[in-house]
Amino acid sequence: MYGTPRFPTWTYLASPIKVGDTTLTLSQNIDWKVGETIAIASTSFFHTEAERKTITAVNGNTLTVDSPFINKHASVVEQYGSSDLLKMSAEVGLLTRNIKMMGDPTSVAGQYGSHLMIAGQAANGAEGHVAYTEFSQCGQPGILGRYCIHFHMNG
Repeated sequence: MYGTPRFPTWTYLASPIKVGDTTLTLSQNIDWKVGETIAIASTSFFHTEAERKTITAVNGNTLTVDSPFINKHASVVEQYGSSDLLKMSAEVGLLTRNIKMMGDPTSVAGQYGSHLMIAGQAANGAEGHVAYTEFSQCGQPGILGRYCIHFHMNG
């Protein structure tokens, strides 16, 4: 399963995000597009402060998103001594891919989503490749070995 390569698939904030902001600036140029979904990692002690947004405009490495941020996300550089720098910035990842493997709308509630299993040994000719592919509504909790993607005894 080979989706279209994207550059980059994730990067860092170039400047902090304040509560209520609807734009963010990234540390490098991107090929991300309007309508795609991104995730912004939490920079606090609470993982629940990560946010998911849809891109509504792209201007270089500055993105506008569909709704205001409800949490702040840090992007700072601390200097120690004369030359030691510590960069602390939230990661921002592109979630959207053009190849999608997904369960149906009942998958989450029914705990029975899509499942990709690649089985067999490379020595016997078995190979599996997954790149730039989006998985959602997947996995089957409570059933051993039924993760979203399961490489089974490939060694």
